[in-house]
Amino acid sequence: MRTVLFLFEHLPACSLGCYGERNLATAEIDALASQSAVYENFLADPAEPSLLSHLFQQNPQLIFVSGTDGDPVAIPGLVPVAALRPDDVPSADQLSHWLSGHDSPLLCIQIAPSTPLIDDVSELAAHWPAPGVEISESAGASSENAQPFTASEILLLPEWKQKLLQHAAHVQRCDAMLSEWLEVLEDVLAPDDVIILTALSGDESRLPEGHASWLKTIAEPVVHLPLVIHQVERHCGRRFFEFTTIEDVVKLVLHFATGCPPGSLPVRQTIRYESARARGVRTEHWLIAEQQIGSEEPPEPEIRLYAKPQDYWEMHDVSREFPDLIETYRLTGTLPPRGN
Repeated sequence: MRTVLFLFEHLPACSLGCYGERNLATAEIDALASQSAVYENFLADPAEPSLLSHLFQQNPQLIFVSGTDGDPVAIPGLVPVAALRPDDVPSADQLSHWLSGHDSPLLCIQIAPSTPLIDDVSELAAHWPAPGVEISESAGASSENAQPFTASEILLLPEWKQKLLQHAAHVQRCDAMLSEWLEVLEDVLAPDDVIILTALSGDESRLPEGHASWLKTIAEPVVHLPLVIHQVERHCGRRFFEFTTIEDVVKLVLHFATGCPPGSLPVRQTIRYESARARGVRTEHWLIAEQQIGSEEPPEPEIRLYAKPQDYWEMHDVSREFPDLIETYRLTGTLPPRGN
């Protein structure tokens, strides 16, 4: 039995159809998710070592295929069996050759497409109504016969809009590369093997305009990652809504890869995550976002409150409407797990 773990370098859950994105096509990922266990609330702490780092620490025999020809993971001792160039997918013969000298049941594949060029986003600029991106009627966006933007027209858009469109092209390339990888794996996978799909990080370029720089570091598209677990000949189609952490995912991966029972994963009513510039406390109904104080920051940290899950993008600070929750946080460092 083998477990294949796909690790996308940057892929927020909110950019996938199986997590609610309606305008961006991710057909391969969505098809896999429809036959898999989908974890709705995997929130990765940016300050914590990556999932790959944790897995290598607990299972040094894992097989790693790097998605770039550099060293993006920077994990001491972890040597890939192959380092692919961005956008490359090996042949089935190449993969079989790499695996022939290894008997580890855990294969980790990093997918890290190259940065899309302006030409790659011309169609998206005309057809993808991304949050905050206004498409001009002169470009035919409201028509079924919408025309692609020219490169010069895209370059006239604000920088944040260009990055958002590049992100959309990046996500579609991730989906296409997964399709290519699954085709390569057809001759390698056995009926009882497991495919797990997740990401090493999200992407702040998915955010609409106007977020404070400190808030971006813990925003939902940065910490909310996809987690899809597919057993090759078991099509379950289940969804799990509990908060899931990197520690939980490590237990799940090792359970499938080694047979080690994961035990009962904790049911968390509160989850915490932080970066060098911000910390977040999340419950079912709320997110408290607090600015981390540095030498150049104001003496009093800014604290914001967002209603969850309806305010996914953290656009509406409601701290003034709920001063009791802010006071509870200031006194205890946490929030009541339930509330309206």
